[in-house]
Amino acid sequence: MGKRDKYYLSVVSLMICVYAAAVYLLLYIPCDRELYAVEKKISSNKEQLRTLRSFSDRYEKNENTAGKVEEINLFWKNKLPDQKNEAAFISSLQEAAAVSNIVLSSVEPVPQSGKNDLYEETIIKIKTKGDYFQVLDFLEKINGLDRYNIVDKINIAVQGNLLEADMAIRIFSISPK
Repeated sequence: MGKRDKYYLSVVSLMICVYAAAVYLLLYIPCDRELYAVEKKISSNKEQLRTLRSFSDRYEKNENTAGKVEEINLFWKNKLPDQKNEAAFISSLQEAAAVSNIVLSSVEPVPQSGKNDLYEETIIKIKTKGDYFQVLDFLEKINGLDRYNIVDKINIAVQGNLLEADMAIRIFSISPK
């Protein structure tokens, strides 16, 4: 084997090494990264599937699941109705006042200027008169109403043996889309 043959053999060997390195760098490494990303996605999907199967197994055995979900949806639909309907809430306030034996001297809805994309908020200002226990009972009745509300502000003044309470109650409804 001559010097020239050794040179060609060295050049061919070097070219094979360069070609192998190029294939490794340009094909194998990117494919390996893609394979790793796919394996990670598959692992994530398998975990989600396990969670869904666990949920399904837990509630599939329970025949009342649909009824319970419907009951929860109805509860929140009553708490946060689609329409403002202040009149229905004011009527509920009047009923609570009558049951609590308290006098409602004024009820006034106040329009709100700020608006949220998800819900609308209305403030109802009321003035009441009653003794301590009647006012306390009325506040408990307000808390127990079907519609979600927050007694935001309350000012109480003593007039003889009665309490005069000025309250601002916030009620909410889902914003129309």
